[in-house]
Amino acid sequence: MALCRTASKSEGDLLEFKETGEETQNLPLNKIIEALTINPAKILKINKGSLSKGSDGDICIFDLETPWKVDANKLKSKSKNTAIEGRNLQGKVLMTYLNGQLAFKQ
Repeated sequence: MALCRTASKSEGDLLEFKETGEETQNLPLNKIIEALTINPAKILKINKGSLSKGSDGDICIFDLETPWKVDANKLKSKSKNTAIEGRNLQGKVLMTYLNGQLAFKQ
């Protein structure tokens, strides 16, 4: 299980960080998390992507071992459009906290 700081409200951002049976270009997990959290927050100049004192307290908890199949109708995104519909993935979001409050639970 892993914990990441999130700059996004959508579990969709983590959908394809690791496909079943294939590593994503051997990218270390900390670099994937940084690319999805810290870097976008810096670019947008928002108080996200960090667990430091004074930050918004957004946290995403995910299980690296849980396999699942993408179903656009079950995604929590406003957009139901996905190029990976029906694909089997490895690693699933379990919970998301926004401003310290539970916003999503599997």
